[in-house]
Amino acid sequence: MTNASPEDRDLSAEGSGKNRRSGSFSVPRTEDAAADYLTTERIEKGRRRVHHDRVESEIVRDALAALPSGAVVVDVPNGTGRAHGWVERSDLFLVGIDFGINMLRECRRRYGGEERAKLVQGSVLDLPLPDKCADLVLNLRLSHHIPDQATLTKMLKELSRVSRQKVITTFQSTHSLHYLKRKLRGRHQHHCVRSPRAFKAACREAGLRIEKVIHVRRFRQEDVVVICRPA
Repeated sequence: MTNASPEDRDLSAEGSGKNRRSGSFSVPRTEDAAADYLTTERIEKGRRRVHHDRVESEIVRDALAALPSGAVVVDVPNGTGRAHGWVERSDLFLVGIDFGINMLRECRRRYGGEERAKLVQGSVLDLPLPDKCADLVLNLRLSHHIPDQATLTKMLKELSRVSRQKVITTFQSTHSLHYLKRKLRGRHQHHCVRSPRAFKAACREAGLRIEKVIHVRRFRQEDVVVICRPA
């Protein structure tokens, strides 16, 4: 990177082009996408999104409260930094990883250079972290961008590899009225929706043992939160 600031050098080298590929799924890299992706304004549009965000927030905050002092939390994808707003304890250390450099820049603009947090550019399919380094790994709202089972399994294996205690991940389920309505009406499915059986099979193959499955709005909404442990 030429004429890069120290902050940008910390985040890693910037690639060229508006989009880059991470495995077999696209990752937005434009400044506009960074500003729009998972921002409070976007999340708060509509009652369904408000409820979705509240459920995820409560689950993650409960998991954070149970961590011991000095615990390491990894958030991938970091996006624009939702998890930074959830980690209120000063005795926890947060590592935010995202493939999009502009997402990380937006996060830094919002939350600054916190001493208890580090931002790293990297792929969820090849995390730049050692084995069993994290007490909690957050992986929210990403799997529905992954079209094939093999790539999903590879991602989950990486989450299992770096976690020594717990993984919180999500997927969108075919067992929902919202999905069925769109399918019956012949509407295009914008996201990769999969059956609970397929997602559980990927977790097993990745070496993750599912502890709890939480439906954001059971039978009505596709979104599901899954709490796992490395087997």
